Amino acid sequence: MTLKIFHKGNVLFRLFLLNFYFVPLFIFSQADTTKDKTELVDIYLSVGRSDFPVFLMSQGDFKQIVPKSLILSGDIMKADFNDFNNDTAGGFNVANVTNAIYAQGGITLRLKNKEFKKAGPWLKLGLNYFASSAFLNTGVFNSKSTNDDSLYFVNAIPVSRNTENRHSVVYGYSCQSLNFESTLIYKVNPTGIFCLFGGPGAILGANFDGKAKLISTREIFINDYLFSSGKTLYKSDYQKIEEIKEEFNFRPNLCFGLFINIGLDLRLARNYDVIKNIHLFAEAKPMFRAYGVKGAGFQSSVILVVNAGLRYEFE
Repeated sequence: MTLKIFHKGNVLFRLFLLNFYFVPLFIFSQADTTKDKTELVDIYLSVGRSDFPVFLMSQGDFKQIVPKSLILSGDIMKADFNDFNNDTAGGFNVANVTNAIYAQGGITLRLKNKEFKKAGPWLKLGLNYFASSAFLNTGVFNSKSTNDDSLYFVNAIPVSRNTENRHSVVYGYSCQSLNFESTLIYKVNPTGIFCLFGGPGAILGANFDGKAKLISTREIFINDYLFSSGKTLYKSDYQKIEEIKEEFNFRPNLCFGLFINIGLDLRLARNYDVIKNIHLFAEAKPMFRAYGVKGAGFQSSVILVVNAGLRYEFE
């Protein structure tokens, strides 16, 4: 899916920027209430994983990403990448779902405005990192077969030959991502052993280490056999494989997302000085995320991030 996010008339993107940049600035700029009373609550660190769907892209569209590709130069293979039930030409799934390591760290601030309720909000600020993942990955193939083609004889008996020529191309795009993350958190039972928390959030950053990889494979399978009087008198198999690989690197590009944070916090102890300020937490983030890809606009998806970690509370 390609998004034209930066159109001047796009109200949604303007609201996104307003939320990410100016809402925290507005909160901290209230001199009479919030500015002097905002407190640092904790520092946190967590790690987990993100699962998201892999996109299919036609050869023509992928050629816009890698216009210098020799594999995709000239006439593109005559195969419909949307046809997954054809035995002679079509597309095939390299992967339906991919995952990447996710890590985050930062601080939490309590916004002690008298107009806020005791349940919050808290403001989480930090950085997150998505490890390399191939979210564009497609394969196409074309296969031609010749059966019972007699090319030579053994003892005056013709030898039958089955031949299959198969050409396949696999192409994909992967990258890593580093982002600023901001979440407005509300808590239920914040002073108890167990605490539920959640709220809306946004990320804005860059994807980097972008790579496009292409593999062209030509395979020849030859099966010779001699069958007479109900017996196989001769059989020979031959296989030849030729492979060409290409890889292209890309400069960093924009990445952004919107998500809902849902989590559970566990206080490890109340009385022991060493661990009473340490909390264990786990959270899930259904997230809309978009990556900028040169030549292909914005590729967006809805993903699920699940992570767990520790936080140290200063109170």
